[in-house]
Amino acid sequence: MFISGRLSVVKHIVCKHYGITHELLIGPRRWKRLVLQRHVAFWLARQCTGQTMPAIGRAFHRDHTTVFYGVRKIDQLMRNDPVLAMLLVRLKEQIEAELAAYRARAAATLAGAPDARRTADEVVRGNGLTIEETCC
Repeated sequence: MFISGRLSVVKHIVCKHYGITHELLIGPRRWKRLVLQRHVAFWLARQCTGQTMPAIGRAFHRDHTTVFYGVRKIDQLMRNDPVLAMLLVRLKEQIEAELAAYRARAAATLAGAPDARRTADEVVRGNGLTIEETCC
């Protein structure tokens, strides 16, 4: 899967969890709650995709220093907020499940399996999700 695809998964999961639009997540607004949600997305993008700060910044229309600040901010908040830490673990698991489903679908397709979609669905269902819920 290419970089923007993996980052799209992170953005989709964060938007779905917080009930915000993609446009708000990547837009210019600096409302306090929105900034925190954006920082959560930065942190998850870094943890789940391993992408560089500049790559994450481009995906969110931000400078890499903004991403760096957001990731550090979430690291600090996690130390003092066990609820946030548990939320991040849960969101990270959802993202990893979706990425695993995409990898399973790609592997099955490359292997010529006619039931590639079913294989991916089984991977995702094992984590309580469906492809329709997770697709961007």
